[in-house]
Amino acid sequence: MISLPDASDSQVSPPALPLSYRGGFRDGRGSDNDPPAVARLGLTRHSVQTGATEFRETTVGTGSAEMLGTWRDQLWSNYVRLESRSDSSEFYGSVAQIVPGSPRFTLVNSTAQITERTPALVRSDRSEYLLLSFMRVGRWYLEQDDRRTELLPGQFTVYDSTRPYRLHADGPFEQMVFRMPRALMECRMPRLSQMTARAYDSGSGPGALVAGFVNLLAGHAQSLSSDAVESFEMAGADLIATALALLGEGNDARSSPTFERIVANLANQVLDDGFDFAAYARQQGMSLRTLQRLFHENGTTPRAWLLQRRLDHIASQLRSPAFARRSITEIALTSGFNDLTYFNRMFRVRFSATPSEWRRSTGRDKS
Repeated sequence: MISLPDASDSQVSPPALPLSYRGGFRDGRGSDNDPPAVARLGLTRHSVQTGATEFRETTVGTGSAEMLGTWRDQLWSNYVRLESRSDSSEFYGSVAQIVPGSPRFTLVNSTAQITERTPALVRSDRSEYLLLSFMRVGRWYLEQDDRRTELLPGQFTVYDSTRPYRLHADGPFEQMVFRMPRALMECRMPRLSQMTARAYDSGSGPGALVAGFVNLLAGHAQSLSSDAVESFEMAGADLIATALALLGEGNDARSSPTFERIVANLANQVLDDGFDFAAYARQQGMSLRTLQRLFHENGTTPRAWLLQRRLDHIASQLRSPAFARRSITEIALTSGFNDLTYFNRMFRVRFSATPSEWRRSTGRDKS
């Protein structure tokens, strides 16, 4: 079971895994024969354990090409395609899945290296994820979107797999990574690129709400079904987007007050199949061209924003037990769609699954 901080703690940090020996972590101590950095973090050359659950194989070694190749394979299988290099003579690395078989929540332990997602890798690997990294031990630097930030314990940052980025660690580090579908945040934060590669305080203010949500969901994920975790993840996307927007105040990531008002009012009409943007613009006292410009300045279009909101709403209902008796057709028709062929095509594009496949994974298929 994952240990969680007491509710009275002044800071909320990512969950700490209880460490047992059984061939894995050694209750916080390494052996005398381990490299100094490995011993300090309590790593061994065996598998990572939490309680009775085995996660992944820990990779430690001498910085050889073989060890770096194994490390790269772990990164690829849990995140996206990346390249790593290290000059450390005591290179090691591990990626431990908090929920076995799921890369949504992972604990990463490694040492000095440069890990990159190059433009070529972005082109060859179209995976679209948003990654939130919570630093626990050590430090590293993130470069993305023409920004470079230092990440220290008690801070978190955000990076986007659809654009190149570089991670640089100059020594041992430990972090927890929350991987979520980029699509969940794209419609909620059109100017997502303005939020990447910035250090946020996970112990106070809006950042503590983000850390608290991720911490609690990770801590309870093993006792929840995968469908329940996905439902909480979708609900938490609004919390994360709101917190990041507040954290973005004072830099160029903040949307204009006019755009925020437009989006807030539009949210109440998102499911109306007769919705008309020209009429809505008049209601807001502006021209349709002005409305379109506002959305364009925030990285999207009115129709794209509306489509993504509707699809997210439907996806959430398809996974919810409360709507298990409603057919997919009924849910689509009451969520703003009147063309089922178009709906099915757009749903598949957004979620890489048909509505039936999406619902079938819950065992509640009812077309």
